Amino acid sequence: MKFIFRISCILVFLLAFSTLHSQREIQWGPEVFKPASGTSLSVIGNWPDGILMQLRTQAKLFSGGKTYLQRFDNMTLLPQFNKEVTLETSKGNKELQYEVLERVGDNPVLFATYFNKEKDKLELFGRAYTTEGEALNKEKKLAEFPAARKSQMEALNFVQSTDSSTMLAFFSERFDTYSEEKIDFVLFNQSLDVVFNRSVEFPYKGKNLTIHRAEVDPSGRVFLLIKIQREEKELHQQNVPEYRYSLVTFASDTGIVEDYEIDLGEQYISDIDMIIENSKQIVLSGFYSDGGQGMAAGTFCFKVDRLLNKINEKKLVPFDKSFAASFLESSRIKGKIELSQFKLDHFVRFNNGTFGLIAEQYLMDQICYQDFRTGMYNCNYFFYYNNIIIVKMDALGDVIWTADIPKYQESSNDGGFFSSYAFAFDGQSMHFVFNDHPKNLVEQNQSRAHVMSNVRKSVPVYARIDNDGQFSRRQISFEKHPRLFFAPRYSAQISNRSLWLISMTTNKFRAGVLSLD
Repeated sequence: MKFIFRISCILVFLLAFSTLHSQREIQWGPEVFKPASGTSLSVIGNWPDGILMQLRTQAKLFSGGKTYLQRFDNMTLLPQFNKEVTLETSKGNKELQYEVLERVGDNPVLFATYFNKEKDKLELFGRAYTTEGEALNKEKKLAEFPAARKSQMEALNFVQSTDSSTMLAFFSERFDTYSEEKIDFVLFNQSLDVVFNRSVEFPYKGKNLTIHRAEVDPSGRVFLLIKIQREEKELHQQNVPEYRYSLVTFASDTGIVEDYEIDLGEQYISDIDMIIENSKQIVLSGFYSDGGQGMAAGTFCFKVDRLLNKINEKKLVPFDKSFAASFLESSRIKGKIELSQFKLDHFVRFNNGTFGLIAEQYLMDQICYQDFRTGMYNCNYFFYYNNIIIVKMDALGDVIWTADIPKYQESSNDGGFFSSYAFAFDGQSMHFVFNDHPKNLVEQNQSRAHVMSNVRKSVPVYARIDNDGQFSRRQISFEKHPRLFFAPRYSAQISNRSLWLISMTTNKFRAGVLSLD
């Protein structure tokens, strides 16, 4: 049986105790100076020595950005050090280009590249650091990729393994040609030794192939969800969607490349994700549409069984009509109902073997006008991050319940920096933190919800949905620091029971740890 949980109707019952609880559920550290207004922050990992975070300053006209490693005490959240991390280079006055700073094994590792135009090569370098921010050794040249021009550096990607023990770098050699796509894969361990290095040539043209998702399991097996645009002749011959997906997988100890075609017949795959239950069983799920890309009529779910070399029966379940209709104006409800512009953010597996899909509605508008005096066009960009939906499914893909977290966030010309949400999952419950209009904490009618369009007047809200669909929501306190605003994109889950939060302003930020219910 399918249950629909309408969240907004119970918010008022939680308001009375929210203020008292919020004072003890979150611990904030002190204000910390931020090197520049364009500085980005990201959590690298949680070590016994402390929580390591990366600070990356914006590149300027004549110089690249700088990368800093900062550590915070686990208990007090006091910053312990802030050190610049670099790669030494023998390329004269040419700087290496920063790529990524991530945890590999027990250490943070800095990866950077150099385009060698004399050799038509893209050179990849790496350097490991201790949790004290000190380099373990000199930089190490890790790999070379054929590249005829510097713009091909955009074709280099990195994927951390699910247990953070290895790092995969992959490079598309023919990303802008009409020949069949060829991708080079190199896997490194924590010592920056090459575990395997191989090239895979796909039977699809480079212009038609996109890697939608990549994952590496602890054994080093690579899993790729690839999106393939169909050729014109295929579209004319039969009534099929203009693109399809495949699951491609291979390991270091065999030359075999397995390719499992993912096809829903006449239905479009609107969005898709995967969970690797083990190296032999991969669960695929997401949203499908009867109409086309950007729409969602329901959910699908099935498993790829590598032992039997087959795809199990696909389960397609349409959204409950009353649930889907709640997102539309009554005048627009005609025929089949589909949700619009919902992006799949997370696909999770509960401890009891059930699954959950989490998606957010995202839209962007562009409004341009011409200055009659100069003839120049000026454009304004508007970003909308709206409702979050959750779909709970059993192990076979049947929907158990659906939930909706009402949220309306609007901003302009900022990329939606303070919009969207931070997410954590502990195997039993899903946790969300986002900026909201304060009046929504007591509003019972979702249709009258207020839009959060000014972060200065917003409040950070903590919402929780458990395995049974039970919901709670309350404001969390930012104490006596009204000048600092919650930044969801810089926040991250750091343990099974805690969420790392960042609040910030132009030249300062503050870290906090939210204890999950």
